Amino acid sequence: MRHQPAGSSPRPPAHRTAAAAAAAAAVLSGCCVLLLTFVATRWHPLLGLTGDVSRAKHRWAVREHGLTQVFRVPTDWVRDPRAMRLVCAAAAVRRHCD
Repeated sequence: MRHQPAGSSPRPPAHRTAAAAAAAAAVLSGCCVLLLTFVATRWHPLLGLTGDVSRAKHRWAVREHGLTQVFRVPTDWVRDPRAMRLVCAAAAVRRHCD
């Protein structure tokens, strides 16, 4: 028989943890469906907001050229198809060698 140390709280039952995870997934799915509906129907407030954000980001990027170049590293180098192929190949080789 296992004894818990004094002062430690018992873990919640597995069914409660699963129910909480399922509820969180349902809420997130509902939010995604709602957002997709707004996009598909071209909901004006959403389009206005995204337009405002993109214009503000563009003004900032033009004004801060050096910082913009720094932010291009992840998009131009890390997500580059050749870089991704190299990462996948290295992962496959490592998995094969283990």
